[in-house]
Amino acid sequence: MKITQIKDKEEVWEDFYIFCRKSKPYRKMQVGSNNMQKRFIREYFDMFSLGCDVYLASEESKIGYVFINEEERFNHVAFLFGMGGSKFTKMIKGFHEILDHINSPKYFKSEIRRSFKTDIYKRWIDKYDKRAIILSDEDQTVLWYNSDKMIGQLKVVASNEIANHLVGKTAEYNGFVFKKDTTVTSVLIDKKKYLLDIKDVEFLRDSVVINTLISNDEDFVGRVSLLFKP
Repeated sequence: MKITQIKDKEEVWEDFYIFCRKSKPYRKMQVGSNNMQKRFIREYFDMFSLGCDVYLASEESKIGYVFINEEERFNHVAFLFGMGGSKFTKMIKGFHEILDHINSPKYFKSEIRRSFKTDIYKRWIDKYDKRAIILSDEDQTVLWYNSDKMIGQLKVVASNEIANHLVGKTAEYNGFVFKKDTTVTSVLIDKKKYLLDIKDVEFLRDSVVINTLISNDEDFVGRVSLLFKP
């Protein structure tokens, strides 16, 4: 797969416009007027283009684009989209190869800002992108591991007294639950099932700390902090 950094970002405009017309990720793009819709799409394109580097993944044809800007503590994925006709698995592979091409010691972070088919989009990420973890904080933060070796693992690094026996252990997960009535995540610690309810997130220089309530859905409720380190 070929990864290219796009120098002239106007080369991306038409593909960006076509994607946004079809997907309508932001509320402004859902207006009925074609002229208004195009104007709003252009505003987003100009905003992302001004602050981001743009990368293209391709093989025989284009697979997808990623807009990324480097911040002090992390690499921010401002926008990404795949080309119509590409398989989901190939889009995800292309995205991962872009992250690998950048080869940064910083972790990659984004937020789910789309207002159209948000739950479907989150389930799509959860199903196809195993290097991603979606948090149920206010920004619906998405984090990506820099490699496959730590997928599905978070280390317990702090707790309140009742959950102190969990410190130092690894919380393993397969995915996240996306239902209308819950944002709870199921994990395994020492082969026992626990439920996590994420309360807040701390973005550090080389890692992320996820502060949660933890329970066994029976007789145990405590607080733990989980370390995400790519």
